[in-house]
Amino acid sequence: VRYAFVAELADPTGKRVRTLSLWNGKEHVENITYDTKGTPCEETLAGDYCFYPSNVQQSFPEDVWLKEAGIESYMAIRLFDSNGKVMGHMGIMDVKPIEASETNTAFLKIFAARAADEIGKNLIDKELKEVQQELEVRIEERTKELSLKVAELNKTREALQKSEERLLMAQEVGRVGTWDWNPNTGELIWSDEIYRILGLSPDKVTPTYELFLDTVHPGDRELINSAVTAALHEKQQYRLDFRIVKADRTEGIA
Repeated sequence: VRYAFVAELADPTGKRVRTLSLWNGKEHVENITYDTKGTPCEETLAGDYCFYPSNVQQSFPEDVWLKEAGIESYMAIRLFDSNGKVMGHMGIMDVKPIEASETNTAFLKIFAARAADEIGKNLIDKELKEVQQELEVRIEERTKELSLKVAELNKTREALQKSEERLLMAQEVGRVGTWDWNPNTGELIWSDEIYRILGLSPDKVTPTYELFLDTVHPGDRELINSAVTAALHEKQQYRLDFRIVKADRTEGIA
């Protein structure tokens, strides 16, 4: 035949299509996008199978291209994807009549099935590529976000580390110790300066409230214990001066 083509829908309604392959009897030519209104392609996409063995120009007078190309006959069939959705159509055209035979129809259906399969694969590959590209963009964006977050956290950690170093230095210079106590778990944490003040080694003792009371002068223990108990119940601050007994049994004031 003089012309053969494979086309896909350019819009979901089928009002416009674009050729994927267009043969002019000698070679493949540049693909085109065109409106189907008033063409045999419109009839094909609206039905299933369209065949005009001759006089196709008279049946579609609005189709200028048919007249310019001298088309006499037209045969086309719709293309479906694996879900039964119309993807486009495939057909042949000639400048002379086409014989109406079961063989011609069968051949067209066979080629159409093959073309639909290839188009379906291409569409899937295209969708997969788009999804992959979108995923890569999202990963890149997320990676940037996480990198900025990590940088921010590292900056915060460095600032906290420097702040802690300054606090430890200030405690050492001012001979001021700090401690944190969780009455529910019994966990007690002493700063390095507390150990130095009490003359204890953090490697040899585990701080507990009982150990703390042991470092308080016996004459002040009841005062301290009462103050701590009252603070826990009343949830108020307290301040006391009391005597301590260091590891070398010397006394001091806290």
